[in-house]
Amino acid sequence: TDQLGRLIAEKLRQRLGQAVVVENKPGAGTIVGSEFTAKQPGDGYTIMLTASALSSAPAVIAKLPFDPVKDFTPIASVGVMLMSMSANNRLPASNVKELISYMKANPNKVNFGSNGVATSDNISMAVFNQRAGTTSTNIPYKGGAAQALPEMIGGELDLLLAPMAASAPLIKAGKIKVLAVASSKRSPLMPEVPTIAEAANLPGFSFEPWYGIFGPAGMPREVVERLNREINAAVAEPEVQESLRKQYISPLTGAPSLMRDILVKDLAYWAEAAKTAGVKAE
Repeated sequence: TDQLGRLIAEKLRQRLGQAVVVENKPGAGTIVGSEFTAKQPGDGYTIMLTASALSSAPAVIAKLPFDPVKDFTPIASVGVMLMSMSANNRLPASNVKELISYMKANPNKVNFGSNGVATSDNISMAVFNQRAGTTSTNIPYKGGAAQALPEMIGGELDLLLAPMAASAPLIKAGKIKVLAVASSKRSPLMPEVPTIAEAANLPGFSFEPWYGIFGPAGMPREVVERLNREINAAVAEPEVQESLRKQYISPLTGAPSLMRDILVKDLAYWAEAAKTAGVKAE
């Protein structure tokens, strides 16, 4: 997010002819930065680049310090991250169908890594288990993929839903294997790899984290439209496109209404997914 934000900020500086300062506000799965943005004036001088945790947080956190719809102005979508389902080389499955057969024959024997209990990757794997009729054991890693992938190489971890940007170097080196991608359709960034939905005949299954830009509520329409136009142009520049490609992010730009629709759809999706996974907001 930092790398992408700084690159877009520099392109906006050039296009708008004024300084665009990047200030990181990490913490609590984007909640700290989101709360800060929600409390700023809706004048267009404070905007945030955020990830889809904005839409999954309400499913697991009962009392957020903001409303994801009412307290923000959607400005522009930026892109969708490609997620991979990868496995250690010792797991006796070379595709998702074989994985499901093995998991059914060995209930709870397969473990999978996640960012923690009730995180979006944990919930997505729970939905996969529910849809596929399988069971597995969650192993939470505070360090996420950076901590989980070395254990997968060593054989301690069986399965991981992780950003392709983190998994790809190890997949190409033959240290782990990719079973499928979690997108709704095959990605042009890795077209030879099937989706989980098609490989396992699980129509509708996907896990597609997005990046988008929002401002506080109440921003003037002409300001939103100007920022949207300039951000779309910035994302279209070759340097930004190349950065996205290296991070296995597919560009996704459009009108502010596209970002709004994505947010609303995602809020409903994660609410239902959390219910499926048996996760209650706390």
